[in-house]
Amino acid sequence: MKPNKNAILAAFLAAAMILSFAACGAKQQDDAGNANAGQDAGQNTQQGASAGQSGAQNAKAADRVYENKGLRLAIPAEYDELLQIETPMDSPDGALFAVYDRASILAAQEQGYDVGGAGWLFDICAVDDAKLHEILCWDMSGTEVFAADNTGKYYLFNTPTDVRIFLESDEAAAKQHTEKWEKLLDWTASVIGAFTLENGLDQFWRSNNTLDMYLARIAYAHETDYTVSSLEHGSMAPRITMDVTAYAEKLIGGNGVSYEEADLSETPDGEYIVLSIPAEDIRFDFFLAPGGENYVRTVWNGENEQLMRASFLNGNLTASGIMQAWYDALVTANGGAVSTDVLLGTWAEETAGRGVITFERGAGSGEYNVTIDWANGAAETYIWEMEAFGNGDGTLSYRNAKHFIRTFTTDTDYTDAVQYENGEGSFVLSGDNEMTWDDHTGHAGDECVFIHVG
Repeated sequence: MKPNKNAILAAFLAAAMILSFAACGAKQQDDAGNANAGQDAGQNTQQGASAGQSGAQNAKAADRVYENKGLRLAIPAEYDELLQIETPMDSPDGALFAVYDRASILAAQEQGYDVGGAGWLFDICAVDDAKLHEILCWDMSGTEVFAADNTGKYYLFNTPTDVRIFLESDEAAAKQHTEKWEKLLDWTASVIGAFTLENGLDQFWRSNNTLDMYLARIAYAHETDYTVSSLEHGSMAPRITMDVTAYAEKLIGGNGVSYEEADLSETPDGEYIVLSIPAEDIRFDFFLAPGGENYVRTVWNGENEQLMRASFLNGNLTASGIMQAWYDALVTANGGAVSTDVLLGTWAEETAGRGVITFERGAGSGEYNVTIDWANGAAETYIWEMEAFGNGDGTLSYRNAKHFIRTFTTDTDYTDAVQYENGEGSFVLSGDNEMTWDDHTGHAGDECVFIHVG
């Protein structure tokens, strides 16, 4: 139902009891977007889950349970009589439960106002991935993505971004109503966790800062009005047929990455990769300097700045590392040569971490010295040594690799048994800080993925 905001506000002022509170879960956003929008929502989801678990453990048999399409919403007995619950069966927006303060609806009716939206506390909706992707592309103030199930459905918690209490004209009745309303708001904060637990759902959230929205438009609306640039090869535009969803999704705030606003004084020095949206006069700078790889600066209208800091659950991922892989893919798609310097450093086999590959600069341009150490127990290590060279497409090739097995008799004494000295193969960046080793001679790297660790 759409609210008659003017009528509600008029009645609200007439009662001379202006309340000041924030709608549960609502997210406010300025012209450039609040970096914490959605981040707080994710934190609320986790807090709600804890509250829900506690509530489930203390649930009373008298609690009222409402059902819709196999989903259950438990209402504590003390609140049930205060609420009006709707369970639409064919809602176009996927609504399963709509919850209202009954007293606000009655007060609006008694005073002759349109009751649409009066007393609205929250909706719970279920949407498919196509609808979720559409929602993520734009401002989601008042909407929180909080859970998913194994059928491909995602669950949204919608709350008002304005005041929806409609007070009685009688001052004493209005005061009592206000006290009950505040208790309902406190309970509303626990609904997400309780609903997730009650229905066996998986916690799943998405944030909605400005970067998130533009990334979602690139990934899901397939907008191509963007460029990625660095000093290495200049500005690169996307190819229409190029799918960059995997890169964008790694950066969209959600279960794998979160963002928090940082002080501009923390802005790293040095080079950065730029994701630019020219038509919107906005860009995002991903810093490359060691220690600053997870800082992202938003610049809009040529002068306004905001700094965010990303945190990844996978500690081997960095924001600028993902953007570097995205940029390299664009360079390749546009026919340019990709620098393989991104391989420099140490890479570890992602499953057990026993295999470690180290890349160092070689004697000439585009040449690299490579060492592979693969532990086989405490006393034995498989070792490969080779010189590799870049192919201009983000890959390295090597020939004449030496492979030997080093066996330790003490901590410092060992013997080497050479297995071969004519090995061939290649190393290939597979995107998002991942690499594969194609060992043509011994196939030691088959089905292994390596991640950048230093």
